[in-house]
Amino acid sequence: RIEKMKWYCELDEEFMIMISQVIAAAKELHSPLIVQYLLFNSITKYGIAEDEILDFKNSIDNLKKSFQELKSVNFYHPVIHQIKEKQLSLS
Repeated sequence: RIEKMKWYCELDEEFMIMISQVIAAAKELHSPLIVQYLLFNSITKYGIAEDEILDFKNSIDNLKKSFQELKSVNFYHPVIHQIKEKQLSLS
């Protein structure tokens, strides 16, 4: 889970770049998954795979929440001076 990853590593420049790449990859994955959900959702009106498609949608929502949380924790809500320094050096 994201909670375990948040403060696991030392926050050096390499780590911050890696986190940025993970966030970017998750964002890129999110859009096609939404398209797939919309296609799948059209068959629920026939009573086909309703629970599975809802689970798929919830997983997409969890992915979005996770990468937003990761971004928020590591870039928007710094609680230690080291994070602020790294943000300045990456700007």
